[in-house]
Amino acid sequence: MYKIVHKTTNTKAKIQLYLFLFQYHSHIHGSLTDRYYRSLYDLIKNDEVLNTSLAEVFFDLLLISIKEDQNLARKLAFIKRILQICFSAQANFIATTLLMLNNIIQESEAVKIKIHQK
Repeated sequence: MYKIVHKTTNTKAKIQLYLFLFQYHSHIHGSLTDRYYRSLYDLIKNDEVLNTSLAEVFFDLLLISIKEDQNLARKLAFIKRILQICFSAQANFIATTLLMLNNIIQESEAVKIKIHQK
């Protein structure tokens, strides 16, 4: 399945495949794999994500994936990457990102502590 994700150039299809992978890993295996997170991190780097009509679905996927992650360093890396993208994004993307990050910070005490330390 990951081969399909990496080879497809259609961003909408990639987002749909990630949703499938999320459901598959979380329901069948009970947790998400490092490969899933690495692959999702690569998707964030893709500029087309900013302009797709599935941006809302992408943010939902990102939110639930980060919330499910037990690795604090990886959570912080995702937060840092999405904030870096905000520097070149449109206002609606930035607003949605900030709302999403607020949700993550409110629910994760460890993330809140790490952010306040820096």
